[in-house]
Amino acid sequence: MKNPFVLPLLLVLSLTVGSGYSSLAQVKSLEFLPKATVVFPGEYESQERGPNTIYSYQSPDSLANFLVVVADLMRTSGLDAETLAMASLEPEFWLQVEQGFMGQLGADAKLENKSSMNVDGVEVLKLDVSRFRPETNTTNYLTAYIFVMDKYSINIAHTSRGGKADPEVRDAFFASLKIE
Repeated sequence: MKNPFVLPLLLVLSLTVGSGYSSLAQVKSLEFLPKATVVFPGEYESQERGPNTIYSYQSPDSLANFLVVVADLMRTSGLDAETLAMASLEPEFWLQVEQGFMGQLGADAKLENKSSMNVDGVEVLKLDVSRFRPETNTTNYLTAYIFVMDKYSINIAHTSRGGKADPEVRDAFFASLKIE
């Protein structure tokens, strides 16, 4: 079996996406997989990167980034839905996802909080991470929801630059996640 823990790298790679965003006009719903939706606070962009689809939105004031990364693990690592479902039942799976994710962020990333939650019957790993940026003397905050569905890994993330992004908009983004 190939290594199923490619999820962290996908989110880290997706954090570099971001130019040419439209201004905030109205919220936009995204069905990123059949029966799975989230609502962005404005018009999002879509980008294909091999087996990954990245949806992104940056707030007009550039203080917040919102991302959804959908990775086809069958194409990247040969994992089918059954294998992925079985692996995700094991606590070690989630521990390795967390460790890989944090490792990809670098030594200056600090895990502030982690929790497991259930969203509409799906197990979700929530990570809250801070990262000091010496070049701006600020700390950025990342919240990530990581979960699997079928043969896909899904990362839903919000970054607050300097901790100045509106927490109500962040909370509404995560609360909008629906899985049928």
